[in-house]
Amino acid sequence: GAGTGGALALAADFRAAGDGSATAVLSGTLATPHSGVGPVDRLLGAEARLSGTLRRAADGALAASEVSIEGADLRLAGEGSLSATGALDGTWRLALPRLQALDPSLSGAATISVTLGGSKTAPAATATLATGQVAAGALRLDRVDAQLAVADLLQPSARMEASFRRGYLRGRLTAEGARAGNTLRLDRFRLDAANTRVDGALALRLDRGTVDGTLAADLPDLKPWSALLGTPLAGSAKLDARLSGGKGQSVELTLDGKALSFAGTTLQQLHAAARLGDVLGMPTGQGRIEIDQAVLGKASVARLTLDGTSERPGRYALTANVQGQAGEAYRATARARLSLERGGATLDLNEVAGKLGSAPVRLQQPVRLTRRDGTFAFTNLDLAFGEGRLSGDGSLKGAALALHLKATALPVHRLGELAGVSEVSGTLGFEVTLSGTRARPSGQFVLDAEQIELSATTRPDLSPLGLVVSADWRDGVVNAKGRLAGPHNAALGFTGRAPLVLEPQRLALRLPPQGALALHLQGDGELADLTEIAPLGEDRIRGHFSIDVAVAGTVAAPDATGLLSVRNGRYESLFWGTTLTGMSFDLVGNHDRLVLRDFRASDGAKGALNLTGAVNLAGMSGPNFAFSGSFRNFQAVQRDEATAAVSGDVQLSGTIAAPRLGARLTIDHAELRVPERLPQDVQPIPVTMIDSATGQVLSRPQESPQRVALLSLALNVSVNMPGQVFVRGRGIDSQWRGHLTVTGTTAEPSIDGKLEVVRGSYDFLGKNADLSSGTITFLGGKRIDPDINIEAQVSSTAVVAIIRITGTATDPKIALTSQPALPQDEILAQVLFGTSVSSISPVQGLEIAQAAAALATGGNPGVLDRIRQGLGLDRLSLSSASATSPLSNVSMPTTPAGVPSAFPTAGVGSSPTPIGAPSSTSAIGDTTVSAGKYVANGVYVGVTQGVGTASSAVNVQVDVTPHISIDTTAGGALIGTGIGLNWKLDY
Repeated sequence: GAGTGGALALAADFRAAGDGSATAVLSGTLATPHSGVGPVDRLLGAEARLSGTLRRAADGALAASEVSIEGADLRLAGEGSLSATGALDGTWRLALPRLQALDPSLSGAATISVTLGGSKTAPAATATLATGQVAAGALRLDRVDAQLAVADLLQPSARMEASFRRGYLRGRLTAEGARAGNTLRLDRFRLDAANTRVDGALALRLDRGTVDGTLAADLPDLKPWSALLGTPLAGSAKLDARLSGGKGQSVELTLDGKALSFAGTTLQQLHAAARLGDVLGMPTGQGRIEIDQAVLGKASVARLTLDGTSERPGRYALTANVQGQAGEAYRATARARLSLERGGATLDLNEVAGKLGSAPVRLQQPVRLTRRDGTFAFTNLDLAFGEGRLSGDGSLKGAALALHLKATALPVHRLGELAGVSEVSGTLGFEVTLSGTRARPSGQFVLDAEQIELSATTRPDLSPLGLVVSADWRDGVVNAKGRLAGPHNAALGFTGRAPLVLEPQRLALRLPPQGALALHLQGDGELADLTEIAPLGEDRIRGHFSIDVAVAGTVAAPDATGLLSVRNGRYESLFWGTTLTGMSFDLVGNHDRLVLRDFRASDGAKGALNLTGAVNLAGMSGPNFAFSGSFRNFQAVQRDEATAAVSGDVQLSGTIAAPRLGARLTIDHAELRVPERLPQDVQPIPVTMIDSATGQVLSRPQESPQRVALLSLALNVSVNMPGQVFVRGRGIDSQWRGHLTVTGTTAEPSIDGKLEVVRGSYDFLGKNADLSSGTITFLGGKRIDPDINIEAQVSSTAVVAIIRITGTATDPKIALTSQPALPQDEILAQVLFGTSVSSISPVQGLEIAQAAAALATGGNPGVLDRIRQGLGLDRLSLSSASATSPLSNVSMPTTPAGVPSAFPTAGVGSSPTPIGAPSSTSAIGDTTVSAGKYVANGVYVGVTQGVGTASSAVNVQVDVTPHISIDTTAGGALIGTGIGLNWKLDY
């Protein structure tokens, strides 16, 4: 009964013999075929070629050979026979080189082979399917092989086996089924792949379109399925479903997931359960969805529940509760009623109440959303958000559009938190009106933003901005005007006209390339007053600007004229310490080009920077630019820990979407200063607080803010360092040279090259070590972690100690060897004390152990430091016998004749001689231990103990003023007593 069409041209060469045998050779074409089946017609195309040979034997046997049908995307070839006794034999092969002809969502190629056997009263068939790489929507497969065996085509029962492969994923599918009347049974269905198992038994009632049966799936690990589905997956899931088609289609199912991750969303726990009846008509029943610990972009959901219960067929009462974090903590409750109808649905959202941070969110009246017969509409929207309100109505009825939205005093800070931006603040109001049709829309738009701060937290010193914009959209053209205002009358005003059309099907806005432009921007003021609109972070910029620019032409070929001038500008990078002073330039519009003229700046000293270039607004692939400049002895880095002066040339070119930076630079002079005190190695522990009773997450560790690159530049930078690069600090004094090449992007740079030491020294445990060789090699790649190979030597009377630092910058290895070869403790004894380890004192042994620990741990707290921390002291130190008093050269006052001396003579074993005590040229004891603690603000108490019994002393220091302190010492007969007055001035 299908309507068929087309034109058939067929030629036949027919021959018959007297014994009843006959042969027919056929060939022809089928033009513009129309079978009524869309996929078949697409496969055949505009014309299909037909050929074949048919034979009848004298005994009545039939045979077909060399049968061929060739269409646009179809190749069918085969042969077959039916014997006089009724035996069947045949082979057919169908090649589909382009599956997209079947369905636009498909891609790849497939081959189907069919073998016929049995007899005409009990015909049997086996079909096989083989594919290469195929895709169906997001589903991707490298190969599919399947076989379907039917024992009797007149009484259909079949068994299917299939296998598939995608990357490392291998899967197997088996099923057995049969048809009885109007029921198609799939008795045993099983899928095995990557520890996943799906089992089921289903019966499809062809007359009703309903299904009976069960289905169970266990997916312990979703990750292997990522490549198959074309999106990263993780977690585990279980599904159980029971289906019944007796009185309408009913479904009972449960779904549980753990640690799920998909499409940028993560869920720690998912549970869904439903019991529904008549799902193909007017459903009844109930269902519940529970989600715990979900993350969607920068927002998180601690707990979400959605409950639905039918009040009558097709009508459900819905309740939702959610709480989580979106910059600030939020919580909300919603209640709604869903009504399902033939061809449509209505949702009455009766209540929304909650908070974002301290701002309340509440639906002031019920809002209705309807979808019916191609119409979508919402009415009575009235939402209070903090001090602001959002209200309106809208509809899309066929081709007709209607929309009215109005917002007043919306808190920009709260809206920014929802979008993951925490630095903005201010208030926002707008009104949008839209009418007309999809093909000819019209509308008005008004925006009023006040007290806008884009860096409210990091730059509280910046003054807020104001923005007013109005626009009218008619006949595919937008006419707009607006003003951006800063403090001290700094402002930018604009007017303009631009083309804007709405694509009717996708409802997407588009700028037609040939549409006419007429834009005008003007204003003047101080750059510092408009810093908020520049993406400078914490950097600083100032200077006077004036702008008067007009753009005409079309979207594809804009024509710009006008001038942007900056005079006496200054730019400071707080991160690099770079400073541009005396900055001035003119950016001149010249039809389809913006030309940069006479850009000059200095570094505040002798360095200079010059730039020239232009922006081409009418490039083949959109606006592009090309700038070039030169540095001359320019202080590019000026930080406390690093300075660098560079010379060379630089080029910046490309487009806004794909900029490129090239440079050939020479480091004229650079100095890197290693800080004397490195940060502590104790790291804060990230803590997540969880309510043990409810499992609710109360707080999460605060994430460190990440530096987000506004633009990613492609890099091709060559840096030459001929030798004036110095590294100093923490005992290091060295000079380096080398060459580096930087490629990749500013977001992911790759560094290749090598630095070599020219000369240098290193203070190793109080001894001077010469840097005999050293290289730092950068090997490229996304991770910047250079290889290190540095060697230093220090000599004592009997040994040359060799310190080798190898490995990488993040994982250095320190090895200590010597010439002649000695054990490590012997090397340390020779370097520290100039004697064998067998001759050192116990305290000297402690110092060697402390030095060895420092070498092994890369400078972590030594033995004495750990003891000091354990005792709660502020100071703990050792003095060896070889140390002499630092005050031994201070002259003492002369005691008048006949007056007892106030300064007893210090003896062996004394601590450092206090001011006023007599000096001594003798050594100070074998070893002394000093310990002390601040007992009050500005009051320090310390004790010193030597080996001798009379070598104890007590020291008290009192800060009188910020510049003056008193130091007193009292001890035994060998130590003496003294008082000192100290004056210092920090400048």
